Amino acid sequence: MPNAKIINRTNNRKNVNMFISDLPITSKKQDKLGRVSFTEQVARAILQYKNKESVVLGLYGAWGSGKTSIINMIVESLKDSDSQDRQVICRFNPWNYSDQNQLISQFFKQLSLSLGKKDKSEELKNASKRLDLYAKLIEPLQYVPPATLPVVILKKICEWFSALYRERGLKTLGELKSELNNLLEKQNQKIVVIIDDIDRLNNTEIRQIFQLVKSLCDFKNTIYLLAFDMDVVCKALSKVQEGNGYDYLAKVVQIPFNVPSASKFEIHRLLCDSIDEIIKDYPQDQFDQRYWQNIFHSGLKQFFDSIRGVNRFINIFRFKYFLLKEEVNIIDLIGISVIEVFLPDMYLKIRDNKNLFVQTQIEDSHRVDQGETLKKEIDAMIEENAQSHLVGKTKSLLTELFPKLKSVYSGPLFGASYSSQWRKEGRICSEDNFDIFFQLSIPAGRVSKSEIEKIISKSKDYEKVYEAFKLLNEQGRISEALERLLDYSSEFSTDKIQNIITALMDQGDRYPKDAKIMLGFDNISRISRIGYFFTKDLHDKDKCYEIFKNAISATENSIHTIIYAIIFLGWEHGKGTKEGPKPDEERRVSEKQLEELEKLACNKIDKWAKEGRLIKHQDLVKVLYVWENWAGKEIVAGYVKNSIEADEGLIDFITKFPSEVRSRGMDDYGYRTEYRINLKNVEHFVKLDDIVPRVRNVKKSDKFNTLQETEQKAIELFLDTVDGKIKDL
Repeated sequence: MPNAKIINRTNNRKNVNMFISDLPITSKKQDKLGRVSFTEQVARAILQYKNKESVVLGLYGAWGSGKTSIINMIVESLKDSDSQDRQVICRFNPWNYSDQNQLISQFFKQLSLSLGKKDKSEELKNASKRLDLYAKLIEPLQYVPPATLPVVILKKICEWFSALYRERGLKTLGELKSELNNLLEKQNQKIVVIIDDIDRLNNTEIRQIFQLVKSLCDFKNTIYLLAFDMDVVCKALSKVQEGNGYDYLAKVVQIPFNVPSASKFEIHRLLCDSIDEIIKDYPQDQFDQRYWQNIFHSGLKQFFDSIRGVNRFINIFRFKYFLLKEEVNIIDLIGISVIEVFLPDMYLKIRDNKNLFVQTQIEDSHRVDQGETLKKEIDAMIEENAQSHLVGKTKSLLTELFPKLKSVYSGPLFGASYSSQWRKEGRICSEDNFDIFFQLSIPAGRVSKSEIEKIISKSKDYEKVYEAFKLLNEQGRISEALERLLDYSSEFSTDKIQNIITALMDQGDRYPKDAKIMLGFDNISRISRIGYFFTKDLHDKDKCYEIFKNAISATENSIHTIIYAIIFLGWEHGKGTKEGPKPDEERRVSEKQLEELEKLACNKIDKWAKEGRLIKHQDLVKVLYVWENWAGKEIVAGYVKNSIEADEGLIDFITKFPSEVRSRGMDDYGYRTEYRINLKNVEHFVKLDDIVPRVRNVKKSDKFNTLQETEQKAIELFLDTVDGKIKDL
């Protein structure tokens, strides 16, 4: 299998190499495409060429096909041969020189250096010196334009030649070339000149290189190996030669070779090896092998048919991986990166049409609104942006990445329970994760996957987990953190559950009340759900009871959170619900244990009442109703009577009854927020006739002006409701 390393991932990766963009390999040991045999055959052909005449070999291949890698392996084979003492290898890359006027002079300079090395024969060193002179004589010719030269320029070139000839005692340029050939012909050593990246030059520079090889440097005992894209070069020669470029090329290159095409198997193996090298630090237990197989074979592998395609993808993926590896599903990151590289317009369409690809929490789990319309829109998008032979594979890949599309083409939407799992796994199909794949960062104010997992990792230490939740609340991010924490409800040991529930229960009353998401849960509800679902898999009533008992006993800063958590447990016993009690085996605690927790909570409420903290609590009314239910009406009535004897207590009491009400007209887009008081709630604890006169006196007194704005508004709202000026809620 080409993806064996990804499927069977191990820690032994010392020999895994990765192609990076167009960086070539330098050794046959690095070859992953089975081209070693080809390079050895070319090297053997060079070594076996005995003729003294210059010969030109052409290595033809498209950009990114691996020509430079093949040249490197050919050179390695030449150097490793028994006859390496009879070779002089000169490598010249014309693309390194931006000025076309440098090409010829730099070529001769490079060739001269190769011939004049210390380990070469005296004849070659003499040839190197003569080559320098030859280059000086040729140098003016590179400036000669195709059209007739102006008289002034021609005169200067002639003067330059005359001066140089007089200085050197030469008669003609041909005489010097003949002398060079005599020196080179006597050698047993072959001069192998390799010129790469010819197809990267402009048209004029390409012609210069071929003129250089064909006319100026066709020395004895020289073998030229030219590497280029044949179509690019022929088109360039056709333009500057005003003839057929293919015919011209055939006159220059005697022995052409085509870069051997890599098989799909080899390309896919290279792709998987490269990915495997990048993700070697990724936790194996988070890599879903089944899902990878589905993604790879559903369509992903069909996008890769060249080394260049692999290299382009690896560059993109490697960059994104190191930014997002702790936040997103790596298999999804591979998939969307493939779309970005090979279907860039489709990638942008996905980015800008989140609603088409992601199943939201409010979508019904058994239907898709306007499903046929959505299907047509997705089909049109794919057909517009994917090549015809990739339309089907693109659709297959996208339906793996985005399960919503599976429902569009073949069945119902996935249930709401999948949303939590997708979010936890960092899937791109999660409404909460989608944007991260395109923004390459966590949006400001959001809670990252890695943050939640760090809290989980240190939840055995109560102080650390307590401070972590406290900091999230101070940063205004606690609501999302609680929602995401629920995704991990099945991954906690008993001691971790204890610390999580205790820390949240102690802080819960301090968390914002109005932070709601689409499902409508506030933070008190979220904490209760965490306690409820975290203990679901314990299947031990005594353990569950101890966890809640310990949490309630340790809690000093919250009272409403304690009550709500116990109410959640009471629902299993049929308390406060029309559904009736659940079977005993499905209950977290026994009936007796529930009563003990209620008594423990009542003791906490009583403590708050005696300390004067209860009357100040923002959820006083809710607490009083529950306290009355658990401890009796007389106890609560006595507490209220004592608490409102003084005007300060009465003001605190009245201030806790206003409720927020939202209303909207038929033509309105937004809501209007108002406050109302339900007088029946007030009368449940006190007689209106007993407190209304007192409240009016407070309103008339100088003390009213010293009250906080919320207290003033509550008093005015209460009196206006009593007087009928404002509708009773």
